[in-house]
Amino acid sequence: MKWQSFLDKTQSRYVEWTLLALLALSIVAPFIALLFGENVLPSALISAAILLGLLTIVRVVGQVPEIRKDVSYLREVASVRVDRMPTVVDFYNELTDSVTRASASLDLTHIRDTPPRDFGSSAESFFAMLVDWCATEGRSIRRVICIRNPAMLEWAHKLAEQTKDLPQFSIRVIDWQIDAPAINLAIVDNKKTYIALTGATAMRTTGLAIEDADTTRCFTEYYNNLWTVGTDLEKWLSRDSRE
Repeated sequence: MKWQSFLDKTQSRYVEWTLLALLALSIVAPFIALLFGENVLPSALISAAILLGLLTIVRVVGQVPEIRKDVSYLREVASVRVDRMPTVVDFYNELTDSVTRASASLDLTHIRDTPPRDFGSSAESFFAMLVDWCATEGRSIRRVICIRNPAMLEWAHKLAEQTKDLPQFSIRVIDWQIDAPAINLAIVDNKKTYIALTGATAMRTTGLAIEDADTTRCFTEYYNNLWTVGTDLEKWLSRDSRE
């Protein structure tokens, strides 16, 4: 290790002194030519200087492949992939493909006053396949919803019926007070986050998909906050029927 360190330092000094010598030569040569009226530096010396410069460049560039590998690694680690989906159909088609390839978990929200059927056939198909998807061993779903009108209450009863024999499909209801839909999420396998932005109408929904570990962890923490304050769907419905 000491010998390698010595060689590295020697090489660094060699590069520095060579560059300084070439710099000095480039500065002095024009003045000599101006004083004596001609170039008094032998062509052999100029050729040697050029050769020395090329050798220095080769020695320096010799380290570039390793540096390039490091940069490629950093780019790979730091890269964040963001896909934009301009229509509700694009959003649910992309989300369906992603969940189909997933193997473990899905956290999603439906904090709206509009049931899935109002978002078109692509949304209905996506939500319909969730029961079959989580029926496979090792998979689980958490779903956060809100219920603020008769249409959503009717849908919630159907949802409870569909999932009553699936303990791995958990649903909680939160009390959403704002008169606007939330920014709804779907977190797939704790790796990729889908963000649905409901427009002025359900069919004007657009979306984003963000594939980044740190970003997904942040959204998962936010989702856990929603989940913590929610009430189990069956319990919420039984309480609502009593009231």
